[in-house]
Amino acid sequence: MLATLWNGPGGTGFVFALLVLISLGFLLRFLLPALILLRQLGRAVGQLEKLAAGGQPADPEVIARQVMVTPRLAHLWREYAQTLHPTEVAAKDGQPGGLRWRATALAETFFTEQALVDTPLRVEFYKHLPGILTGIGILGTFTGLILGLAQFQVG
Repeated sequence: MLATLWNGPGGTGFVFALLVLISLGFLLRFLLPALILLRQLGRAVGQLEKLAAGGQPADPEVIARQVMVTPRLAHLWREYAQTLHPTEVAAKDGQPGGLRWRATALAETFFTEQALVDTPLRVEFYKHLPGILTGIGILGTFTGLILGLAQFQVG
């Protein structure tokens, strides 16, 4: 079957090789990094859930050491941690007092989809790829029609 595709008429071997290279490029430059990113973010969410299950508010330093272990997450956490301010909470109604952290900005301001997913995976290019491939397909179709009609003879 591969030999048929490679040795077909009209340069189908070249087109087949180009499609294989494009597919490999997509796998290596998008899909593999996406799977790695999925694993990293899943691990971070799991660590956060473990800390939250403890019942006590976690210290930002503990979160930085145990959860934000990748360079991108560590950078975003350092920016967000600058908005955290400690406050003393007195014990009352059976609730323990202690040190609590108050944020002056929302975490979602720093941990955005753009910062966590879009930028590392360079999705802007892949958002436009279907349109680019469609345009190439239309050009190829009309080029083939024109070449075929140029050799057409009535008779």
